[in-house]
Amino acid sequence: MKNNITSPHDRYFRSIMSDPKVAREFFEHHLPSNIKKVIDCSTIRPQKDSFIQDNLKQQIADLLFSADFNGEKGYIYLLLEHQSTPDKFMPFRILKYVIAIMEEYLKKTGKKRLPIVYPMIFYSGNQPYKYSTDIFDLFEGDRELAKDILWQPYQLIDLSKMLDKNLKKDILYSFFMRTMHYAHEKNIKILTDYLKELIKNLDRIESIGSVEYFHVTIEYIFRTFNISKEGFSRIIKDNLQLVGEEENMATLAEQFRQEGYEKGRALAEQLKQEGMQKGMQKGMIEGMQEGVKKERKTVAIRLFSKGMTIAEIAAITNLSVSEIETLRNNSSN
Repeated sequence: MKNNITSPHDRYFRSIMSDPKVAREFFEHHLPSNIKKVIDCSTIRPQKDSFIQDNLKQQIADLLFSADFNGEKGYIYLLLEHQSTPDKFMPFRILKYVIAIMEEYLKKTGKKRLPIVYPMIFYSGNQPYKYSTDIFDLFEGDRELAKDILWQPYQLIDLSKMLDKNLKKDILYSFFMRTMHYAHEKNIKILTDYLKELIKNLDRIESIGSVEYFHVTIEYIFRTFNISKEGFSRIIKDNLQLVGEEENMATLAEQFRQEGYEKGRALAEQLKQEGMQKGMQKGMIEGMQEGVKKERKTVAIRLFSKGMTIAEIAAITNLSVSEIETLRNNSSN
């Protein structure tokens, strides 16, 4: 998008710098030696693109030149700042413009490498330029911390390389990481063994006041693991009895009952009548589904108090509009 030129400074500067010989001499005078060592000044060519899209559009202008850096196409970005008062945040603005240049390059060329973009500021104001051109100075007291964090290789937490033995120190962290890790696992036996381990640790999870954590984790497993609903039911049916700890299974069913899972409560009673295995299977799956819905209704009521709309609450909780309207009416009575 071309910049609207309203200043005689802009018109003159653009007109003169459009001459390749003038531009070449300008850059030969002003580019630092380390840049001149890697750039072929004979390849400098003006481009038509402008990247000023903010509220300084009438006070600054920009010129973009293509050039070869070590044989690869790159750019020199020249910003003309002619406003009477320098802008303290110009380094931040230039960063946004440079990123926009890179994005445009990738879109136009389809290449998989970023181009070198060397930015420069040409200031023609009537007051001395008093601000730093170092973007890190904009962080003031946190300058050194910003240098340690920004434009460094990003930290990567790669679950695919985290072994189980390194994930068992802290129970909540362990099951959180491993649950997400196994979301892409295709081996049914591995998933079965992991699900059994999770259920066996219900008492430990409950002891630190994290029952909701357990319910959310079970729901995630139910929805994302590479197991059909029938397969999930079969894993519960075929493997819970292998745990050999009826107390743990009873605790799980009782937990569903205490938390108000209506179907879970009713079916937990069937543990005595139909056997531990069958009741646990139904109580876990159906009770979990009812419990999740109840928790979502509780969340919906809280969101009403925050002033959120029915549409926003529906998007967050997956409840229907009619269900949410009923909740609102009931809570207001």
